Amino acid sequence: MLSLVAVLALASGVYAAVDPCDLPLESGPCRGSIPRYGFDKTRGKCVQFNYGGCKGNKNNFLTLENCKKECNGEGILDKVATISKKYAEKRKLTKEVKEAFARAETRQEKKKLKDAIEKNVADAIKKTINEEKVRRNIKDTKNKVEKVIEKIKELKEEKSNPCMMPISSGPCKALMKRFAFDAKRGKCVEFPYGGCGGNKNNFKSKAECLKTCIANIPMPI
Repeated sequence: MLSLVAVLALASGVYAAVDPCDLPLESGPCRGSIPRYGFDKTRGKCVQFNYGGCKGNKNNFLTLENCKKECNGEGILDKVATISKKYAEKRKLTKEVKEAFARAETRQEKKKLKDAIEKNVADAIKKTINEEKVRRNIKDTKNKVEKVIEKIKELKEEKSNPCMMPISSGPCKALMKRFAFDAKRGKCVEFPYGGCGGNKNNFKSKAECLKTCIANIPMPI
């Protein structure tokens, strides 16, 4: 959020249009008694007054809400709150705007602040959307990395799983009856074990092979 100094710098310049909130409360020459609202500079707030029905000036609003939005800066606060709520930054953004308004000593400074924020709302939205895209990309990348890590973990576990190891008789020449899990056929089979070497896919009984491998091995779908 822009600091008060930065915002006022962005808003610097001469405003040609007359600010209706700087005008006096004026009922006009007619004799009607129509309730209207205007900004009372002396009291620093919007108040109700009786409008005669003709002429007067632009410091004349149909509702108190319209007066506040134009003269108290509440309109931009509402706008910022709406924008920031949409992009999940309500507390931070609204708090900073309110603090900037509080630091503005005159109503004219608040008007400049209001105008400056309005001029920069589009940039703020664009920046926020870009930040959201970055956050989404980071999250997507993190998810992809986590999936790769999980796959590597699975492959490591699969590689260390004795039931997924190839059937190996070893280099020795003995003919010992052993059982191993044949991953391609999905069952325990008998094989001749030479007596040395080989790997852990080597069970003394078919029951031991079945108990170790059939219940735990991921079967092909």
